[in-house]
Amino acid sequence: MTLVKKFYRTVVHFGLRVTLKKTFKYVRWRVVKKYARYRPANTQNFVNKNDLLAILKTVPRESDETQTILELEANLTPILHLVENFDTGGLERFVLDLAWGQMAKNQKVLIGFTHLGGQMEKEALSRGFEVYQLSNFDDLKGLITNQNISTCFIHHSYLHLNLELLNLVRVVEVLHNPYWWQAENTGLMSLRREMESIVCVSKYVADYAIEVLNVKEELVHIIPNAILKTGEEQLRTKSGKIFLNVANFAPQKNHLLLVKSFIEFCTEMDDYDYELWLVGQNLYSNLGPHIEKLLTKNRRVKIKIFHTFVSEELHSIYKEASFYIMPSTFEGFSLASLEALSFGLPTAISGCGGVYEIKKHLPDVVKIPGITPANSILNKNYIDSTCWNPTEDQIASVKSAIIELSSIKRIDFAAVTFFDHSIMVDKYQRLIRVIQ
Repeated sequence: MTLVKKFYRTVVHFGLRVTLKKTFKYVRWRVVKKYARYRPANTQNFVNKNDLLAILKTVPRESDETQTILELEANLTPILHLVENFDTGGLERFVLDLAWGQMAKNQKVLIGFTHLGGQMEKEALSRGFEVYQLSNFDDLKGLITNQNISTCFIHHSYLHLNLELLNLVRVVEVLHNPYWWQAENTGLMSLRREMESIVCVSKYVADYAIEVLNVKEELVHIIPNAILKTGEEQLRTKSGKIFLNVANFAPQKNHLLLVKSFIEFCTEMDDYDYELWLVGQNLYSNLGPHIEKLLTKNRRVKIKIFHTFVSEELHSIYKEASFYIMPSTFEGFSLASLEALSFGLPTAISGCGGVYEIKKHLPDVVKIPGITPANSILNKNYIDSTCWNPTEDQIASVKSAIIELSSIKRIDFAAVTFFDHSIMVDKYQRLIRVIQ
């Protein structure tokens, strides 16, 4: 009856002659859809004639067939996530998780790495992604042309970004974090004005993009980061004493501020059963001598550094930890904090940038005050100074947060569902359809 109703409805709207023509196209489309995997050449010929586009725009969509149509739209218009491949940090893992969610919704997804090799490439292949090494622009151009790619998401990877790329494919920049150098990059600033859309992972990043990077407000879409469920939904109730921080070394992460605050905390409490675990790249080379010097005054304080971002190993660390703390100067939207919360860890975060937006939805989160300088979105001199020489007031603020955090035994895990991965993926999928 559904098809009969559709037929008569189309006759009313378009007339009998047009309806018969559209019905023929519609039936042919369903046949192609059914046998596409067996006759790829015929399918491509059908697509090249653009018959499908007319069908999708004019044939009435019934609820029982909408999903089928969307699947075909997605399969005919693959997207590309372009990302660097330096390590297995939060950004690269986020891209793979987002792409995995899009694949689960029948979107054809390709991953392009601008640097060769690395753990992330292995992980991408193990998840079943089509992975491409794009070491130069000609490789990227060839991939877009041969695969008929509709949209290219750029994640902090500007190596191949140029005017020819913008003329070749719809480019969507995903701004994960604001950096002062972007405002000084006149080439990048001019290219941004030609982009189709810009995704910002928090309101903080969006405000920064509009005010400092001169991005047009109408191009900005705010899609908060989210994470895949870890399966650790149970509330954490064990009485462990391990404080965890996950972040590659960068001045704005304030690692030495955290270390100094933790040493004072243990000394003041006269409790040396507590441990501080630091996980990330370049921590040994940048912080090792400084931490060793600090610990010479009190060898009883326990601080460990882990150089790993392999997912399985990182998840094991989250499970062993008791608390999570992150006193950054700024964050676009902290994935590590969300991961810690998903493992049921009581969490302390600095009231800076997009991180504070987590606090709005998760009242149990401890806020670390006084890290970001007042009336300034970013200040490089302040960040460098805080990194190597934090003030006594800053140390006192973080130490106070550690004390408050150590008294929390459980969190309201239900609140974490606000950052549901499937919701984020849906927003990206809708954005793709809007800009197409």
